[in-house]
Amino acid sequence: MQLKKLYIKDYKILKDFTIEFDGEKYISVFIGANGSGKSTILEAIAQIFSSVTLNEKAKFGFELEYSVRHEKLIEETSTTSEFHTHYLSAILSAENEGDTIQIETFDRFGKSSQKINILDKSKMVFVSGTNVYSYLPDNIAIYYSGLSEIMQKLVEPHNQLISENYPYKYNKNKPKGSYTNRYALKIFSNMKVYIEDGNYKIDNNLTENAIRPLAIGRKNYLFAGNHRVAQNYAMFYSFFATCKANKVNPSLCLEDVLNRIPNQKVNNLEVLLPNNWEKQ
Repeated sequence: MQLKKLYIKDYKILKDFTIEFDGEKYISVFIGANGSGKSTILEAIAQIFSSVTLNEKAKFGFELEYSVRHEKLIEETSTTSEFHTHYLSAILSAENEGDTIQIETFDRFGKSSQKINILDKSKMVFVSGTNVYSYLPDNIAIYYSGLSEIMQKLVEPHNQLISENYPYKYNKNKPKGSYTNRYALKIFSNMKVYIEDGNYKIDNNLTENAIRPLAIGRKNYLFAGNHRVAQNYAMFYSFFATCKANKVNPSLCLEDVLNRIPNQKVNNLEVLLPNNWEKQ
């Protein structure tokens, strides 16, 4: 999802407030002094989408313009992937507190196509052939540096909704995915820790990025040839990954280690490892 513009009529310290987001980026960062309203903006955005999801009345007057991007995988090879991408634009709005929230949708040329209230979720979609795309984002990710009781209260109804809608015990008569839902519920208390402490990350993207070269390698060369070659692969993977983690130039390290190893004492070889290496 890409936020474009937010207007807030009256919410806490935000009075007749308007902010426009960078139209070229999908992430915005708020930096400012304590009490300047950074947290209030985040809370307002979260509250808007929470009310839409739960079919609640507006908590304050607002207008939020945004777009969502949907990608459908068309073809995938070991090195490339081809996607069909749709961009859908919409404006969520409510004139005053207690009003039913409205959504106005737009076609790809920016022309308004319809304006309905959020209770009619069946019309809040775009149909392209056999594919159906929602004008609402699949999820909202807000990185909040610090603790926020307000954010915790906002997500609590959604936690409850998940617990009620997804069975904890596996039932073969339940729709496909029930077993996965049971697993999610089992670790749900651990999954929501990031809400309680801003020092925790909402995802493990850093770890995923670190192991991506390994995953790509597995697809590019599925067979090593024999067991010894596979061990060599594993050794070099370990070497390069350790160099990368310790910000060591692997070429310089390897050249230096090969020159030093003939005269290195057997009981002190660990000093040649990338994490301990210092060029001599």
